[in-house]
Amino acid sequence: MAFFHLKNMLVISFALLCILDKSIAQQVGDNKRSTSQTTFRHDRENDYVNIGNRIFYRDKMVEGVDAQSLKDLGNAYARDNWNAYYRGIKIKDVSPHSFQSLGWGYAKDSWNAYYRGVKIKDVSAASFKVLDEGYAKDSWNVYYRGNQIKNVSAPSFVLLGDGYSKDSWKVYYFGLEIKDATAFTFKYLGKGYAKDSWNEYYRGKKLD
Repeated sequence: MAFFHLKNMLVISFALLCILDKSIAQQVGDNKRSTSQTTFRHDRENDYVNIGNRIFYRDKMVEGVDAQSLKDLGNAYARDNWNAYYRGIKIKDVSPHSFQSLGWGYAKDSWNAYYRGVKIKDVSAASFKVLDEGYAKDSWNVYYRGNQIKNVSAPSFVLLGDGYSKDSWKVYYFGLEIKDATAFTFKYLGKGYAKDSWNEYYRGKKLD
């Protein structure tokens, strides 16, 4: 009698364990689905999202976009078969099929270059390339954050690090000329410090 009682208890315990295991698995599955949905809606690496053939850039719906052909290019840029966009705003007079995101806020198509969605004046798109730290250049000019730096020798222009740059004659710090610095001997030392044959500098300013 005791044997049959023990057997029944084991069967009941096994059934309870199966029910509990199924419940836990269902909860885990629900959590996974919830997490994936949250990641999909808040993943900032892909800021343009298609929800029911409506395109959103973060929390704003993009107007007039072709949802089927839209491509997220990164760095807040996107394009479809007809237009290009920056932060969900249509960019004027763009060639969408040649449009590409270059990084640091820059983009270009076959004819023009752009910074944060705004056309850069008098740029040579064919030779335009992004350097680093907000700097870019074409065959003739150098740009910092989309603004042309005046009187720069583009062929000799180089980056030195942490915002410092120079050409054959002048030295710059985040796009601004460092007055009286000697370009030929100017060197970046690290941690914001630099020097030439006559002076030392910290974050672009001459040290006394």
